[in-house]
Amino acid sequence: MFNDTAGVIIGDTFIAKSDNYTNWKIEYTNNNCNFNQVWFVNRDTGYVVGSKNGKALILKSFDGGITWKEQRCPVTAPLNDIKFTEDGRIGIIVGDIGTILRTTNGGGNQFVGISSKISSPSQITIYPNPALNFLNIKSEGQPANLQFSIFNYLGIEVMTGYLNSPVNTLDINNLVSGLYYFQAGIFTYVFVKN
Repeated sequence: MFNDTAGVIIGDTFIAKSDNYTNWKIEYTNNNCNFNQVWFVNRDTGYVVGSKNGKALILKSFDGGITWKEQRCPVTAPLNDIKFTEDGRIGIIVGDIGTILRTTNGGGNQFVGISSKISSPSQITIYPNPALNFLNIKSEGQPANLQFSIFNYLGIEVMTGYLNSPVNTLDINNLVSGLYYFQAGIFTYVFVKN
């Protein structure tokens, strides 16, 4: 909601807007989504967080909730809540499995992952970086079958799978050269494919 005479509400699969709190118009709907929270930084800029097909989803509106666009998200765990400081610059998103995302520029183009004090003291190491044909993933203290995703620089998921052992080798030969984001659990790493 963003003022006394106009607002935005969410349901499980829809986002609706009203100019008078009497008549509501559905502006966005997707049966594959589950929306959990809406937050407006100002009258025009708003966010909705939740999940799409079981994976993290951030939607952003620049026009007061009329149109919504998906934002790149560095994690896959569903997102549950979003809050901003009063000046709208610093924002936090929290989600499943200890996910915490943060922005210091009002959301800008993306949120970034930060360490969670509620996560276990485990880590993931990726090497070599830059990589040519194979990327090694060392996952100490992580649960078996930890799901991972690789996103290109545009935020498009290009690979997904599971880490099944303490050291996993991924064949990245089919990826084009460039910058990629490797995400597993609450961890996000950047690597370069040569």
